[in-house]
Amino acid sequence: MPPLPRPCGRWWGHSIPASLTASGTPWTGWSIAGRTGRRPGTSGPRCASLRIATRRASMTSPEPWSGNHATSARFRGWARSASATVTSPPRSWPSSACCASIPASGMCARPSPCSGSVPNRRFTENSRNSLRRRDDRHRLTDNRPMRAYPLEARRHNAGRPNVPLTAEQLREFVARGFLTLKSSLPESYHRVIFERFDELSEGIGHFGNNLLPLIPELNEFFEDPVVKGALTSVVGEGYAMHPHRALHKNPPGSDEQGFHKDSYWGYVRRVRNHRPWWVMIMYFPQDTELAKGPTAVMDGSQHLNQRPEDFCQEVPIAGPAGSFVLIHYDIWHRKMRNHTDARRYMFKFEFVRLQPPARADIAIRWRKPRRAPALDLSPVWRSTWNWLTGQGTPAANAKAGVDDLGADDEAIGINAGYALGLHNQTRVLLDALDSNPATHENKRRYSDNGQIWREDAVVRNAAHGLVQVGDAAVPGLVDVLRDGTPRGRKHAAFALGEIGAAEAGDVLIDALEDEDVHVRIAAAEELGIIEPTPATRDGLLAALGDPASEVRFDAALSLTRAAVCGSTELMVETVAPLESALFDTNRYVSAYAAETLERIGTREAFDALVPFLRTARWCPHTDNRRPF
Repeated sequence: MPPLPRPCGRWWGHSIPASLTASGTPWTGWSIAGRTGRRPGTSGPRCASLRIATRRASMTSPEPWSGNHATSARFRGWARSASATVTSPPRSWPSSACCASIPASGMCARPSPCSGSVPNRRFTENSRNSLRRRDDRHRLTDNRPMRAYPLEARRHNAGRPNVPLTAEQLREFVARGFLTLKSSLPESYHRVIFERFDELSEGIGHFGNNLLPLIPELNEFFEDPVVKGALTSVVGEGYAMHPHRALHKNPPGSDEQGFHKDSYWGYVRRVRNHRPWWVMIMYFPQDTELAKGPTAVMDGSQHLNQRPEDFCQEVPIAGPAGSFVLIHYDIWHRKMRNHTDARRYMFKFEFVRLQPPARADIAIRWRKPRRAPALDLSPVWRSTWNWLTGQGTPAANAKAGVDDLGADDEAIGINAGYALGLHNQTRVLLDALDSNPATHENKRRYSDNGQIWREDAVVRNAAHGLVQVGDAAVPGLVDVLRDGTPRGRKHAAFALGEIGAAEAGDVLIDALEDEDVHVRIAAAEELGIIEPTPATRDGLLAALGDPASEVRFDAALSLTRAAVCGSTELMVETVAPLESALFDTNRYVSAYAAETLERIGTREAFDALVPFLRTARWCPHTDNRRPF
């Protein structure tokens, strides 16, 4: 404990006599032992009689105190005391500014107004006992030091270049839909993360989307060069962390889950991408052996809407502390049973690509990875590889018939759609795209268990095939989007965006007013994938007022993409509408609006964003046991 500064100390800006600071004994804390009121016989500022207590450095720290009136701090061990009269702050200070406690390690930074008249006498013993009881209640909630930030992790990450995936690792991810990696951060960092969440998990309940505000140390994991390199390899430079994230707890003896695909925040109304526009990272801060119930994935199941048990092999994600798995958003997965007496935690975070891959100068040919899944979707893998590496459409090497689009084995239907597209069977695919007149359901689903995969199978496989056709399919897709069935319109919008058809901007803008919410959702997302223009920008701003929250947060995401792909001049007029969207009733609209303002980066954008963030932030030191 450092000694009090000499020749004199200061308390709330008022001098303490130098005679009290002359001793070399280390000062450990303050306590008001007497009354607080005006100086006897004066009308000047009120004063407080202080007892300044010290103790030997070997003794424990003084216990905290609280209340508008101060009480004697109690020490374990030997102490000596002195008295001093210190002028207190003016009466006009607000009572809400009262200092709740004075730290033992130094001077208090906040004043106590000590408002009201106090009798000119020392506290009675009853008063002291009452204050001690109140002090004890306070001590029960705040006897722990503030936790230290793991600066060694920050130093570890600083200045280190990203570690991109190798070509073989990227091929493995494309084919299998997942890749298991190990963080480069030291084991001590992962232990800190585990212990912190283990401490809080019982008292806080569901952490929801507040994982990072609650434990900002967790952000160092996502600054790890291995993690950033993997994400950049798959979702490109400038990717965004989606505002949804979750802590998955697996307590001892918990039941295993059934296999499922995650919904998109409670809905399954959007078309699932084969291309990796969306990925997730699942991070395990503790050693996670098979008996502890890790997450398991179905190898190569990311493109299946049909249940995968008969086609894919289960792979548990077991490994040492710091292991993480990068997965395609749509892969089938589950929680396994925990057979141990230990708690297992997994952190799930989502990431989104904001712009298409750049065109490559040098072609890197696709080849099947050494560890390929049993389910062979080679046409999808090859096409995805060419897209990720900035190459054109691959050559056709297989044939299929239109009847295969609706095969009972969904993999046959998927491969058929790609084969027909690569053979430029545009008319056949357009007819299949608009072949289902059934209307959409709008049931809220928090996961996809494969029960409705057949409803869109033919239409969905035809849409992916038309993406392979490319620009030649655009006129026909525009016609279906204008006049087709609801399912045809939805998937036509999806295909136009995947193709990147800038000439389809007007028809996609019109689709934002479609009577079917599925079509509006698809149009809002695809407008963010094509090249932004003033017209598409204005259409997306109008969509921020859609009654369906899913349309609004897709529109907000598309504006984020426009901020990345477009010019600052293009986005200037979005600042005021985005400022209003910060206060949308849907949390993801608000989060995307904040992300877009940050990406715009002008003074006006930050003037809109910073006041919102100032009131939205969460103190990471505050929890149920330490409320202030």
